[in-house]
Parts: sequence; structure tokens; C-alpha cells
Amino acid sequence: LDYRREPVHVVIAEQALRDPAAVAATFEGEQMSYGTLDRRAGRLARRLRALGVGHQDVVAVSLDRGLDAIVALVGVLKAGAAFAVVDPTIPTRRQQFILGDTATGVVVTRSDLLASLPEPEGWAPLCLDTDPSLAASVDTADADVIDEWATGDSLAYVLYTSGTTGTPKGVLIEHRALMLFLASFTQQFELGPHDRLLQYASLVFDLSEAEIFAALTNGATLVLGSADTLLSPEALATLIRDEQVTYVGAPPAMLELLEAGPYPELRGVLGAGEAFSGELVNRWNVDGRRFYNGYGPTETAIGCVAYECERVEWRSSPPIGTPLPHRRLYVVDRWGAIAPTGVPGELLIGGDEGVARGYLNQPALTAERFVPDPFRPDAPDARVYRSGDLVRWSHDGQLEFIGRIDNQVKLRGLRIELEEIEAVLAAHPDVGRAVVALREDTPGKPQIVAYVVAQRPGVAVADLRTHVGSELPAYMIPSAWVFLDAVPLSIAGKVDRRALPVPEVVTTDQVTLAPRTPTEAIVASAFAGVLGLDAVGATDSFFELGGTSLQAIRLASGLSDVFQVGVTVRSVYGAPTVDALATTIAGLGGTIPTDRDGAPSTSSASSVPARAPQIMSRHRLSTAPSTLVAIRAVRTRPPLVWVHPVSGSVFPYVGLARLLPEDQPVHGLEAPGLHDSETPLARVEDLASRHLAALEQHLGTVPCILAGWSMGGVVAFEMARQLVAEGRTVAQLVLVDSPAPTASPVPADAEILAGYGAHLAASSGHEAPEPGEVAGGDAGTRDVAALFERLRGAEHIPAELDLATFERRFAVFRANVLALHGYQATGPYAGDITLVRAAESPDASAGWIEHAGIADPATLRRATVPGTHYSIWAEPGLSDLALSLTTSVDAAHAASTLS
Repeated sequence: LDYRREPVHVVIAEQALRDPAAVAATFEGEQMSYGTLDRRAGRLARRLRALGVGHQDVVAVSLDRGLDAIVALVGVLKAGAAFAVVDPTIPTRRQQFILGDTATGVVVTRSDLLASLPEPEGWAPLCLDTDPSLAASVDTADADVIDEWATGDSLAYVLYTSGTTGTPKGVLIEHRALMLFLASFTQQFELGPHDRLLQYASLVFDLSEAEIFAALTNGATLVLGSADTLLSPEALATLIRDEQVTYVGAPPAMLELLEAGPYPELRGVLGAGEAFSGELVNRWNVDGRRFYNGYGPTETAIGCVAYECERVEWRSSPPIGTPLPHRRLYVVDRWGAIAPTGVPGELLIGGDEGVARGYLNQPALTAERFVPDPFRPDAPDARVYRSGDLVRWSHDGQLEFIGRIDNQVKLRGLRIELEEIEAVLAAHPDVGRAVVALREDTPGKPQIVAYVVAQRPGVAVADLRTHVGSELPAYMIPSAWVFLDAVPLSIAGKVDRRALPVPEVVTTDQVTLAPRTPTEAIVASAFAGVLGLDAVGATDSFFELGGTSLQAIRLASGLSDVFQVGVTVRSVYGAPTVDALATTIAGLGGTIPTDRDGAPSTSSASSVPARAPQIMSRHRLSTAPSTLVAIRAVRTRPPLVWVHPVSGSVFPYVGLARLLPEDQPVHGLEAPGLHDSETPLARVEDLASRHLAALEQHLGTVPCILAGWSMGGVVAFEMARQLVAEGRTVAQLVLVDSPAPTASPVPADAEILAGYGAHLAASSGHEAPEPGEVAGGDAGTRDVAALFERLRGAEHIPAELDLATFERRFAVFRANVLALHGYQATGPYAGDITLVRAAESPDASAGWIEHAGIADPATLRRATVPGTHYSIWAEPGLSDLALSLTTSVDAAHAASTLS
């Protein structure tokens, strides 16, 4: 592409002339050829001119995703005008501002979207589906007319971004700047007519211009999808495969959720909009693909820097790269001098015609941000854009992004001026002062936090959220709210942002109601895990707690895997509270899977590998070092507390909880290191002490029913022994198919690894094989990665389980095996014990009587349930197990009411 030669729409028209039958775009099974696109865009251009639209006028486009939107953008350009996209879903007042600021006389839309637009004031709607002059039967003899005045200097589009004063600012991008980027983009990805580009970005995000016009100026095919398709990782993966997409550009948040393949035709991937991890690169930079990191403010026409990630093992975020052709980048210090390599400074972006014209109707701001190039005195017309971004040059010549200098932030790929949110909040009559900040107190979970000094007591968060939502898009509504007596100030009298407190758990104005059913408990845990919260109530709303659309995708995908039903993003929107979504899941026939130990069952179509399935188990009642997990957090009976088995996970107990009395609180204790980098504990005594500390922290000293399956029973026994030694009470002790607490020879690592494979196979519903059968001999047992591949090939482990998670869980398994074999009870336990045995397991009661120091065997209550050591966690054994436990918990409850 010669970016100096022609405006964008001229290049597209030439493609239509060259090959009119080629497919320009597809959408939900419908195709539009280049010839059809050219004719439809020509009819629209002719109609716009008839309505008085002239060269350099701005025409608003308010359409959702689909072929109509592509026709509208090209048609506006063919008329010689520039387009400004008005999202039909944003608040009415913001739409009114954009329409007034652009002085548009026409809004291209569709009849079914008219209700989403404000009342016309100086403009008229032009509906693509009802205007008779746009019908296919209309004579198209002069539909191919193109504005003869359009040049590279002509305005192509106006894109609105957040503004510091509370007013959005329209960025003016010319054809030449757009074509300059498209030329670089085409060269990077070697685009041509054979390519099929996914159109993922929203039309209000400038990456959409890259996707749309890179395809159409190269004779390629643009692949569009509905909002529902693009918001569902499973549906999006299917679209990429079925449409044989060769290029995908998406925010890292979606790439994290989307399965990385296989996509046989995919050869180019761009992560854009925000920083991303090295792990994301490792997942996607495979199968001969080219994976790029990209950067560029809207003011520099989409992008100005790019980096092709090398195919190595990335352990940190990649750099943003080097300048695109015809771009000049300077890193300057606070005095405007060039910063040395490695020293952070502000990024100035200039070059040949790649910088925006400025801001619409804001000359002062334009003069402030677009300044003469200080390093080209011989080129008086050369300009640079002051990005406000803090960057530095690495020693190998790559640009590294650090953050923002001013108060503008980027969240999920969208630029946000925090001062705009502050201005809107300050306009509320109950707000005396407001400060807004972007915080990342939980790694990987940034959120907007509003600090408010109220004019009166009792100001409702819900009222403030509604007020902000009436003025600003949903992505700008704060997720957390903190009320202050006064805003902290520095000695200079400015806001001391470092002194702003960490927000507490985000709350609504309602009293928190604990989850009441197992389904609600898991949904609440999923909310908490996705949102990074400590506790979520049954009536709490996902979106009022700060949930975003991308987080809703992750929530829906994770819950679909957990319950094995089709929970969609629409399900979350339609039932945003914990209890409502739980009811929806129950109506879909969702059940809690119990045939896996350590992770819920997941379908083969899951596109959230090793992420969403862990939503429930990642939830903690507090930050580390707590190991307690709330399965049913009610407080009407003595709590039933389950200790993890050798796997370290409490997931097997979740299915059991739903079969116990509804007012029975159920908690679980997970092994340290199961979900993080903490070193696992390899002594039963240490595990018991750690778990007792978690119980005391969250449940106080209330007597608990301690229970455990397999190794968990041994740890529960040691916990009970320590409690009694301290003079405290244990309500009940329940041991399910647990070995006697006596030391035994420690197995070799090869045996432990083989045992881990057998354990995973049996936990996933397969018949437990001999260790050698699973491990494949000595070589397999010595190599964790080899065992991982062998188990995956035999489908003995979930397809979503990645090697890193496998290795981490093996480390926990190994530590627990060492702990179990090295444990010898050091004192008797005088309390009552319920020993539940699987019918096909050896009877360990004699060992318990001997090694636990049980003086009176009558205190040992025994029960047998049908099945094996593993199958008792599935029906019919599970119901028998629940019945046996109900007797114990009812007895503990009766005793507590008498004491």
C-alpha cells in the first residue's frame, strides 16, 4: 500500500473493481462481496450528498456489529465526509454531546436502533433498512461516484476518548495517517487477498479501524461476529476455526480466556490495549504463528510501535517494541532532554504524517498536546504528540512501557481519564469531594476506586453508581467505593494519592445474606474469585460489585464447566445476583460434579484452560495464610470442617454438602501451595497447626465437627488431638476411609509420582490402575512432564490442566504423601470418633484403636458405605455417606443446644 497515494475508500473501490466477486465480509453465515459493498456504499454516499453532506463534514454512525456497519463506514468516506461512531448503548447525554460536538446533520442507523438515540436536535436519522433510496432495486448507475475532493489531508474519522474535564474529546484522524498505519500493518502481517481477518474490536475502539480497513484495502475477507459470539470464548473459538481466520487482534483479557488452538489457518495474533504476561505469549506463540505486542494512542492513528515476540520461554511481559516506519519516537526527561537508555521518561510521538490533526473544537488542548518537534528545527511543520506515557529504552533497543505520567489510565484496553469520573461525581449534590484512582491491590485485578467525601451521612453507593452510569459508559463506573472524612493532602496541598486507603470488600447498601444452598455457595465463590473479593452474599449483584463484561465471560465459562450446563454471558446479565444466577443454573439442570478430585469436570470444548475451573477453589475467606474455604457459610449449627485429602483440594466435599441439612455450615481446608507458589508443608503436625490457625481466625473458638477423607482424616485427627491438649472441645471427629495414624516407610519419588498418576486417573472416574501402568515404567515415573503427557494422552486428566498446574499439584501431593508416611500419633484422643469405611477398602478400625490410643472401642462409631475409596464420592455411595454424616452432624447440633 502506498499511503501517500489515495484515500482509504479509493483503495477499497479499486479492490472492488479488480475482483468484484471476492468476499469482502462475512457475518453469521451471510457474505458480502466487494462488488456489493461498493454498490451499497455508493448508494449511501449518493443519499448523503442529497441530504447536504459535503466534503469534510462529519456523519455519525450508530449501528451494532454486522455488514451494515461496514457499508456505513465506507459509504460515509465515499461521500467525502468523515465518520464518528456513536455507540447506541452509551448514556443518552454522552450521545448528545458527540452529536452536538461534531455538528452532524445525519446519523446513519437502523430503524430498530432509533429508540436508543436521543431526540433529534439539528440532525436527522438515515435508516439503512427503510430509506427507499438505499434499496437494492434502486438504479446504481451513478452509485460509484467518489468525492473528487478527498485527499490524504482529508478527515477520515473522529474518535472520542475520555477527557480530563469531564468532557470527552474527539480525535481527528486524516486519511494519510490512517493509510500510513495500514501500510505498516500490511507489511508486518504480510496481508493479502488470501487473508481472513477477525473483526473483534468495538467500533468505538480504534483497533476496529485497523481490522476493517486492513482487510478491505488488501482485498482480504473481514470476519464479523455478533456480540454474543465474541463474548463467548467457546463460540469465538468455533468462529475462528470455522471461518479459517488467519489474523486475530484482541485484548489480552480475552486472549487469556480463549483457547489457544488448534487453529490451522491462524498465522498472526496481536495483543493490544494493555500489558500482558509472558505466559500468555507462551500459550499463543506456537504453531508457526507470529505474535505481536502493539502500542499506540488514538492520537497517533491506531499504532506507532510493535514488537514481534520471539519463540522463546517468556517469563515476563514483552516490550512494546520499535517504531513503525515513518514514525519518530523520543523519550524525554522532565526538562525535555533526551533520556539516556534505561532511564524512564515521557514518550513523544512524531514522524511523517502519522499524528492526528488535533482535538475537535478544543484548540487549547490541541496546542498543549500536539507541539512542534523539538528535535527537528529544520522541519518547522513537524509535530509530536505528548503521550503522557512513561517509557524507557532497553539496552537492546526496545521500548518498554512503564505507566502513565498524568491521571489517565488504561483499563481492559480502554483509555480513561480519572478526572472525568471525578468531575461527574463532584456534580452529585451529596458529594463534597471525590478522588478516583486505579488500584491493583490484588495482582492482575485492577479496579477503579472512588474516594468520596459525602455532604451528609448515609449516602447510598447505589445512588452514586446510578449517577455516574447516567453520564459515563459502564466501563468507567468505579468498582469500589470508599467514604472519607477528608481527602488526604500533601504538604503542597495536593491530593496525596499514596495515602488513599486500600478499599475494603466492595459492598452494596444491603445487609449481606450468606449463600443458602450449595449452588449459591459455589456461585458466590465464583463471584469472589473473579472479582478478587473475600466474601460475596446471596443477594449481591455481580455488576454492582464491579464486574465487567470480560469478567462476566470468565464467570460464565467457569460456571459452565463447574455445573456442566450452558451458562452464558446473557445468563449473568439476566440474573446478576448470586441467588438469581443459582436459580438459573438449577433451571438449566446444573449439578455439582463429584467425579473428580481437585478440579470440577470440564467439557472438551472449554476454552478457559486451568483458569475458570479453579474459580471456586481459589476463593479464600481471607488473605494468605488462611487455608479455609467456605462451602456453605451459615452459622446455625456447629460447623462441619473438611480437611483436604492427599490431593490438597476440598472439591470432593462440595457435592456432599448439598446432601446435608440446608442449615448445616460446611467449610473446607485446602493444602498450602495448591493455588500459589507457597511451599507445601510436609508434616501432619504442621498442617494441623496451620489449619487450626485458619479456623480460629475465621470461626473463632466454636466447637467444630472435624472431618477428613483418606489422609484428611489423619490431619483432622491430629487437629482434634491438639485442640483437646489445649483444653478445647471438638464437637465430632469423622474419618472417611482414612488409614491408621502410624508411620510407615517413605516411598521413593518414582513411586510417589506413579501414585499421583494413579490417583488422578481414579479421581477422574477411571478404574485405578497399577502405578506402573499409568507411569509407563521407570522413565515415566522419573519425569513429571512425561507423566503429564502420558496421562493426557490416555484422557486420565482434564484437557484443560496445564503442565504448570500439574507440577504445582504434584508438589502438594508429594508433600502430603511424605507427611502421611512420616506421621505417628504421639498421644491418645479421648473424644468420640466416627469411622466411615468404603465397602471395598480394608477395615482400618483396629489400627485406629491401637495407634490413636482409643481406650474404649465403644467410642468408635463405625459405618460402611458401598463402593471403593474413590467411588464413594459418586452415587450411590455419596447418598449413603451423606446419611451417615447427617447422623453425626445432627448429634453435634443436639449436643450444642443442650450445652
